[in-house]
Amino acid sequence: MLEFFFAQQHWTRGLINVIQYIVLVYLILRCVLAFLYGTFSLNLIEEYHKKVFLPLFYIFVIYKLINLSVNLEILYSVVVIKLFDSPITLKSIIVIILGLYFWFVFIDTLEKLLMFFLKSKNSLNQGQITAKLLLLRYFLISFGIVFFLGYVGIDSRVLATIGGGLSVGLGFALKEVISNFISGIILLFEKVLKPGDIISIEGSTCEVKELGIRATTVINLTDNTEKIIPNQKFFTEDVITYTGTNNLVYCSILIGVEYGSNPEFVINLLLEIAFNNKRVLKNPSPVAFFLNFGDSSLNFELKFWLDSVSSRQSVISQLNCTILKEFNEKNINIPFPQLDVYIKNN
Repeated sequence: MLEFFFAQQHWTRGLINVIQYIVLVYLILRCVLAFLYGTFSLNLIEEYHKKVFLPLFYIFVIYKLINLSVNLEILYSVVVIKLFDSPITLKSIIVIILGLYFWFVFIDTLEKLLMFFLKSKNSLNQGQITAKLLLLRYFLISFGIVFFLGYVGIDSRVLATIGGGLSVGLGFALKEVISNFISGIILLFEKVLKPGDIISIEGSTCEVKELGIRATTVINLTDNTEKIIPNQKFFTEDVITYTGTNNLVYCSILIGVEYGSNPEFVINLLLEIAFNNKRVLKNPSPVAFFLNFGDSSLNFELKFWLDSVSSRQSVISQLNCTILKEFNEKNINIPFPQLDVYIKNN
């Protein structure tokens, strides 16, 4: 029965030819992939193997098999739906789906290439590069959607009508989303925040990992957890940034010594301890002050600068340990609070 059906449809010879084409294309694809796997990074080629080569091969196979029994020109011209007298054919839907898919793959590839080349420029830091590429990404996505919809012949009035209707309906239903979207655009254009910045928000010190149009991803430096923060929060709440104009972080250590200690000797010793720590910056230079006369101690302050907020706690801990060790060796005592009580006998 199957042989008779194929003979009636004149598929036998065509099917053999199609299989020959498919096998030939498959062998060529395997040779190309073997060359690429041997030349470039394994993970990189594996990614594009799944995103580009396999989809193209499957499209080719489906096209050849359908073309055996169906006139594709007639199939393409089938009208699936009409929007304001604009016919949307099956061909238009296929072009839009496949076109946008490969356009997104192209955008992703272009972004990675630009990131690779721009990293070599010392004038731009990682945060600036990422922010600029993110703006380019969303521009190209918008351009691709408009281009493919126009290419298949969808009337611009249809897009305007649909866009207008959606904007009114979504404006009420998705007010917060739209607010976050606009906030994200402002963040990117004003560059008040960029990937790599160290900020303090919601009581936590975090590093900005990724700026998105709707939300920003940050990493909590305390426990390495990630937070997704809506962009609107950066305009409605106080945010402290440690890397706004530079990466310098100010730190201070307060310490008291007993009365009778030499203030100048204590100041010089604190400065020596700070200068000997490799992680304390020499410019700006550390400074130490004799602050005041306390109830039980002479109070001093050591001020210094670091180039990373993530190292603040560890450096302060190192300096505290060194100060205690040096004070013990130099016979400088750190007093306990003292209170004199007089008992009066009647």
